[in-house]
Formats: sequence, C-alpha cells, structure tokens
Amino acid sequence: MRQPLISVCIVSYNHQAYITDCLTSVLTQYGAFRLEVLLGDDASTDDTVMIVRNIIDQYHGQADIRLFAHEQNLGPSQNYQFLITRAEGDYIAHLDGDDFWLPGKLQTQLQFLETHPDCPACYTNTVVMQDDKSHWGFFNTIQPQHICTEELIRKGNLLNHSSLLYRSQHKPTILDFPDNFIDYRIHLALSRQGTLGYINQILVSYRLNSSTSMIRLMREKFILLYVDALLSMQPEMPQTLIGAGLELFLKQILFTLWWQGKRDFIKTLVAHYQQACPYFSQKLAYRLLLQSFFLEINNALHRRIRGCELRFLQRNQYQNT
Repeated sequence: MRQPLISVCIVSYNHQAYITDCLTSVLTQYGAFRLEVLLGDDASTDDTVMIVRNIIDQYHGQADIRLFAHEQNLGPSQNYQFLITRAEGDYIAHLDGDDFWLPGKLQTQLQFLETHPDCPACYTNTVVMQDDKSHWGFFNTIQPQHICTEELIRKGNLLNHSSLLYRSQHKPTILDFPDNFIDYRIHLALSRQGTLGYINQILVSYRLNSSTSMIRLMREKFILLYVDALLSMQPEMPQTLIGAGLELFLKQILFTLWWQGKRDFIKTLVAHYQQACPYFSQKLAYRLLLQSFFLEINNALHRRIRGCELRFLQRNQYQNT
C-alpha cells in the first residue's frame, strides 16, 4: 500500500535561536507516511540559513528537505503561500520557525484524518513556553473532538497554527487569500469546508511572544488582520454572530490600547467595526472599554498570583452552551 506523503511548510525569519529545534522536531517524526520538508526563509539577517544548510548536510540522503532562501522579504503570509504552491503532499502541515513538534504529532493526526474522511483539517493541543523554553501553560483547556465555524467565531482563535494538518485538496482555499492574513483566517476558511478535528493531546510547543512574533512586533497590523478574518465570514455567517466575535476580541484588547495611548488607532479600529456592524455605536464602544478594563485588572491579579495570563486562558477556553 502506498504511504501518504505529508508536506511540511516551515516559514522562518531571524530564527537562528529556534530553527534547530524546529527542523529537528520534524525530521524525527515517525509513522506510516513519507515526508517532504519545504522551508522558506524570509531574507533573514542572522545565521538562520547557514544553520538550516548545516542540518540539510547532516541529513543528506536521509530526508527530503528543500530550502528556499528568499533574497527579499515576502512577509509571513506570502511566504506560506509560496511554499504551499510547491507542496506535493497528500496532506500539508504548517509550522512556524520558532515553534517545534513533539514525537508522534504527524502520525496521530494522520490516523485521525484517515478515520474521519469528512474532516478537512485537524489540530492538537499545545504547550506554551516562554522564549527561554520555561513552561508557561497550555494553549487550550479541553476541547470537543469537532469544532465548527460558529464556535470558532464565538470563542475566538482557539486553534494553534503550528498544530495544523490539512488535506492538500484545500490548498486553493489558502492560495486565494489576499496578500496579508493571519492564521485565524486559515482556520475559519478551512472550517467552511467541513467540521475541524481537534486532538486533545500536547503535541506541539509554542513560544509565546518570541523575539520575532508578529503579535509582538506588528501588533496593530495583527489586530486589523484579525478583524479582517472575521469580516471575511460575512457573506456566509449571520451578522449577529460576526458582531459577537468582534465584541469578544475588542474586550480583550481595548483597554491595553487605550492605556498605551493608541487613541488614533482605536478610532480607526472602531470605524472598521462600524462598517461591519451597523448597530455598533459609540455607547457600545465605551461599554466594551469598561469591560476590557475590568478584564485587565482581573488578568493583572491572576498574573501576580499564578504567574500566567488569565486573558490567554480565557481566550482559548471552550465552554459548552
């Protein structure tokens, strides 16, 4: 019987501190599959490419690794699309260069997808680490085995991008995206192809706010792309559901933006919301700001007592309704 081919798409940018863990974790995966690794380096200015080439030499003849060292920076979205276009596998996995996998990750997901033929993609739970690999928490509390679009909108982005494995027939869904997008848009779009699978096992290590994290370096851009991801569901999902997802996100970020003095950006953001939700008013914005303030106070107390962010846990907590 022909073993399925899995294409692993890795994007890197100035990941010299992380890329060895990342790439080695892929090459040591085991299971009944063949593997190809496509790594797109986005014009790193550090030693990332040199490290990758050394690993390729080390595994010469043992692994199919293709390095694409871009001379000009494409951006993470375009870099992934570049790799996806060249992926030849029956299944495709995404992995950010500052994250890494745990043993058996691909085999566990492959078994799930092959026994759930209607599932377009599946994800796993993830351990969250600080930049220095110290343990911080877990990406999710217990999730159901299947997650639909409605839950993904109402509860926010509760899926980890580096845990994604999907069927290659859904490549066009991602390749048709605009120039800039975040992982949440991928999850939402794949969920429109069928209910997403979720495996409640820790099979991925995710670095929280690493030195090259988009959330850390381009926070305002990330916020607007999150909103765009929700708005991309407008033609297919009820307006009230989209509005609920937008309000949830605002409550998580509004007070922090206000405290940082980003008043002009808040106005831009509110205007963006008003275009999407006709019922969105200044009064509602003030109410969400107040809720965001109390959430931040609660979060600060939780950080002081427990040493981790309650907001992160709340954002990713699934609640049965």
